[in-house]
Amino acid sequence: MLKSHLIKLAPSYDWILLDCPAGLDSLTINALVASDGLVIPVAPPDVLAADGTFHMLTTVDRIRAGANPRLRMLGVLLANTHLDRASERRQIAELARSGLPLLTTVIPSSARVGAALAAFCPIVVHAPKSTVAAAFRELAAEIRALANLGSVYI
Repeated sequence: MLKSHLIKLAPSYDWILLDCPAGLDSLTINALVASDGLVIPVAPPDVLAADGTFHMLTTVDRIRAGANPRLRMLGVLLANTHLDRASERRQIAELARSGLPLLTTVIPSSARVGAALAAFCPIVVHAPKSTVAAAFRELAAEIRALANLGSVYI
């Protein structure tokens, strides 16, 4: 159902981003079936999130084998990171060794993100000169390059 609606909307947009909740509920599965590309955000201190990523990749393989053979894994996004913490740098190194396709861009932890959310305002508008806003702009450029400007991505 989602796929049919997105197909109708696609000519009007360069990109359609679907932000799904963590977990593999029906909303996420429906979004994977309707999408061309996938970015999985992971917060490094959360070991369970990293484990969930491997489970997600298994699900992506199943969806690719059946309902959506064009679904591409664009990468794993390290978000809400504290690179000044040795424990997080170690966990990021472990994720890299695990073979996960990590994106180059890393989104740092910042209280400004919460403030932007509370103001119902994108971080690039709320705090445009902040480090975290710069990271999100870098992420947009990286995904654009990886996706070759397709129309439906999550």
